[in-house]
Amino acid sequence: MNLIPDIIMKKITSLAQIERHHSGEWENEILELGEPYGVVDAKKERVLDPLTDKWFELDARLGDILIELTTSCGDTKEAKIIREATLFKENNPGSKFVVCLKRIKSNKGKGRVSDGKDSHYDHLIKHPDIDNVLVGEEEIIKFFIKPTWDKQEKINKLKNKMKNKTKQTKKGDGIMSNDINAVIIREAIKVHGNPVNFIQEMYNMNITNMPSIKSSTESMKNQKKDYFNLNSGDNVEVVESGYEDFMSLEELGYKNVSRFMGTSIASRVMEADDNLLALPNGLAHPKKYGISRKNYERFV
Repeated sequence: MNLIPDIIMKKITSLAQIERHHSGEWENEILELGEPYGVVDAKKERVLDPLTDKWFELDARLGDILIELTTSCGDTKEAKIIREATLFKENNPGSKFVVCLKRIKSNKGKGRVSDGKDSHYDHLIKHPDIDNVLVGEEEIIKFFIKPTWDKQEKINKLKNKMKNKTKQTKKGDGIMSNDINAVIIREAIKVHGNPVNFIQEMYNMNITNMPSIKSSTESMKNQKKDYFNLNSGDNVEVVESGYEDFMSLEELGYKNVSRFMGTSIASRVMEADDNLLALPNGLAHPKKYGISRKNYERFV
């Protein structure tokens, strides 16, 4: 049975199709859609962080359910939401805290190929002070109509995805042919000095007219350029000047972005669905771009 009335569904569809320039407009639309089900604007509700003297404001309420509305989530927003959830739940005993995302930020809003989610979603859904994470207008409105607490089920799905990925890698399903070619050529050079003769003998074939094979390193570097697209801003998150969690490429020992693109750290940042961080304009690239300092140890 369809829980969402046709008129609401049409509104949701229009929201999904129209890319809005200001996140506040989307938040107001969600508040309007949730109003018939008891959702109220709660921006006047604020809580003070005693550690920093920073004020946090709530977006919406549905009874004892505290709601954060945001179009997407990167490193900076993730840290803010987690701190906000902790403070508001401390000040509202017995309440629940729910995060509503318009879309996943990474991979142009498509998220991982496997499940459409990303690492920021993973971190939020696993945090003990966050009781649910909803993605997209349809899931959000269904929750407004009938709140569901399927957090553990969502976490289990993430774990199963990771187990399946690990099993496939052990079986060799995840090994790319370019990586295999690179290993064969490298070992052939060590033992025989001439990889062409070695491969020809090994496979008993004429490879004179075979198309050239790009190395896995070159292929990965091109993937990184597509992933961290500085021109379009894909997977590049601008943070405020003085952002404490920022670790510049200069600190990492790289003189430019292209050098960094060829590193294993860049590969791990990409594989984790994380963003390249950027300070506001006016700085040279080694100082302007960087990664999250808190994640540095797991990337090296």
